Amino acid sequence: MAHRPDWLVIVAAFGFITVCLLPPSMISTLGEELGWRGFLVPELTQWIGPERAAFTSGVIWCAWHFPALLWFGYGVTGTPKIYQIACFSLMVVASAVVMAWLRIRSGSIWPAVVMHAVHNTAVQMFFDRITAHTARTAYFTGEFGIALVIPQAVLAIYCIRRLRTCEHDESELSMDTAALALSGRAHA
Repeated sequence: MAHRPDWLVIVAAFGFITVCLLPPSMISTLGEELGWRGFLVPELTQWIGPERAAFTSGVIWCAWHFPALLWFGYGVTGTPKIYQIACFSLMVVASAVVMAWLRIRSGSIWPAVVMHAVHNTAVQMFFDRITAHTARTAYFTGEFGIALVIPQAVLAIYCIRRLRTCEHDESELSMDTAALALSGRAHA
C-alpha cells in the first residue's frame, strides 16, 4: 500500500492485526488463560474471595514474567530497566484483575482469552509499530511505558469495586436463601 494515504494504511493494518491475527493469538493465549484464569482464579476465589483472588493472581502472573524481563532481554531500549519492570508489573497486575473479573462474572475463560489476545495483537503488533519514536517515547508507550498503566489501573479499580459488590450481593443472596429456608420450615 505504498501509494495509499497514511490513514488508509493505518485502518487496514489495524483491521488485519485485530481481526485476522486475533484467532492465532487466541490460540497462544488460551494456554496461559487455562492456567491463570481457568484454574488459578477460581481456586483462589474459593480460598480468599474474588477481590484478593484477582489481585493475587495478578501478582503471581507478574512474577511469572520476571525471568523474561530480567534474564532474557524482554523489554525496550530507552528507559531504565527498573522503570520498565515497574510499568510492566503494574500493567500486568491491573490486566490480571480485569481478566479475573471477566472470568468470575462470565463464568468462562473466553472473555479473558479474547482480552489477552487483543492486548497482544493491538499493543505489540499495532500501536508499538505505528508510534513515532522520540527520545521520550519509550517512557510512555507500549507494555513498558506509563500510558497503558493508567487506563488499565482505572479499569482494575472499577473491577475490584464490582467484585466487592458481587461478593456482597452473593453473601446477601445466601443469607436471603437461608432466611427463606428457615421461614419455610417455621410455616411447615
